[in-house]
Amino acid sequence: MLTVTYHGGALLANVEAQGVYLGSDWASNSALSNQAANLDKFLGYVVNSPYMDMLTQAGYNVGRGSAVAGQTLNLSLNKSTGVTDTQIRGQLQAAINSGQLAAPDANRLYVVYVEPGVVIRDGADTSQNSFLGYHGAFAGRTAGGAAADIRYAIMAYPGTPNPSAGSQGFASAMDQLTSVSSHELAEAVTDPDVDYKQLGWYDDQLDGEI
Repeated sequence: MLTVTYHGGALLANVEAQGVYLGSDWASNSALSNQAANLDKFLGYVVNSPYMDMLTQAGYNVGRGSAVAGQTLNLSLNKSTGVTDTQIRGQLQAAINSGQLAAPDANRLYVVYVEPGVVIRDGADTSQNSFLGYHGAFAGRTAGGAAADIRYAIMAYPGTPNPSAGSQGFASAMDQLTSVSSHELAEAVTDPDVDYKQLGWYDDQLDGEI
């Protein structure tokens, strides 16, 4: 039986999502540009859909939200070494500072899609062997310099050097990206500050989120 309980931490009660397309391939490859547009449509739908109503009805004290247009961070990523969580955080902060991304607030969630061919490294864990996506938070700043909690979710693109979509039971890359996004969205709105500040909804017995 699930034993998820509320630990008193922050929730994203009405999430404000923004897609972040990390890497120059999202801009230079027309197929990927189209996929980014479709992912933006998906985010706009899912945050204001029966999927969020399910969380409300389950008693997690979160509801429907909204989304703003996604942004491509047109960066050259090293496909030999990959990208680290620390580097992604730095790029998010830089884009916030420049005004390219919407301002962080109590409901903001940046949903990061890393371009194909890039392994993501989070400490000892990598997208090659440990995760399809994850979410987190860090102490950052607004463009004006005020302290702000920055909440984000990261999705690895399926296919070499990462596992293929088919190997994970998905029919396509888009199927995997939307499924993992849905998963991370539910966890992020109910426990946005995991491994950062006070937990929200968490299962102590099974050591996991909803």
